Parts: sequence; C-alpha cells; structure tokens
Amino acid sequence: MSFYRCYAQGRFRSRLIRFTLASGFALACVAGGLSVGSPQGLMPGRRPPAAYAQIATEEEIQSYASAIVGMEDARLATYAEISDIFTEAGLNASDYRFACPDAESLADIPNQVRSQVKAPLISYCNSARELVEDSGLTAERFNALTQSFQTDAALANRIRAAAAELQP
Repeated sequence: MSFYRCYAQGRFRSRLIRFTLASGFALACVAGGLSVGSPQGLMPGRRPPAAYAQIATEEEIQSYASAIVGMEDARLATYAEISDIFTEAGLNASDYRFACPDAESLADIPNQVRSQVKAPLISYCNSARELVEDSGLTAERFNALTQSFQTDAALANRIRAAAAELQP
C-alpha cells in the first residue's frame, strides 16, 4: 500500500472517529453490552445516575477516549456486516436499533434476519466490553460518561481532544 493511501486512510479514520464522537456513538458500550446504531448509546432501563458522570477525571477521559478509538474499526466492520445482512433481506439496517442481545433488544429486529444479526452483535459486544474494561473503566462508568458526553459540551470537547491525540 502506498504512503498516500495509508495517509488518506488515516485522515479518513481520524475524521470518522470525530464524526462518531459528534454523532453520539453509532456503536457504544452499555451496561448490558453495546448499542449499535443508537444515538443514545444506552439501553432503556440501564441509564446510570446523571450525577455519576458530572465530574470526570483526566484519567477517565483518557481511558474513555482510548476505548472508543480502540473499538472504532470493529464498530465499523460490525455495522457493515449487519447492514449487508439487512440489505440481502431487502431491509434497511438504519431503520433499526441494535443492542447487545437480550430479549428486549432483539424484539424489534425482523425475524428473517434476527438469528444472522445476533452472532456479529454478540462478538462486537464482547470485544467492546473487554476494551472498556481493559481501559480501566467499568461498563457503568463508560455509560455514564457516554450519557454526559451527549449533554455536557465541556466534557464532549475534552473527550474529542483526547481521542484526537490518540489518532495515528
């Protein structure tokens, strides 16, 4: 691969991660796993207390940024795989919310694709959860930061800056 192509891909990836951060995490870890295609990034009924994320340490910001940058490639690949499954079935994946499999999270997924979607979703969920925990955060703390990211501009700016520093 040429230098220019690597450089261009790196610039694209950097912009994509910034877009992902700005759009509220198309795929994000949640207390029960992750949410795919959900701008909220949290599963219903699993919202952490708002006060829990009001004060974020610099270490938590770095850990959070590391986790989201680390899961970006898998997030993109998983969404592409799920989107292909939907397209082959004549459906549009963007019309649905995907979350780590439990009875509630898969209920809205059409039966014709549900079993095919479950495996890549579980795989991504497990790896994303592991990345979050390896970064030093609990899933609950990650969720609290995700929720605060969406409503706290100062926190969002700190996270974006930390993620940008981690870009190759």
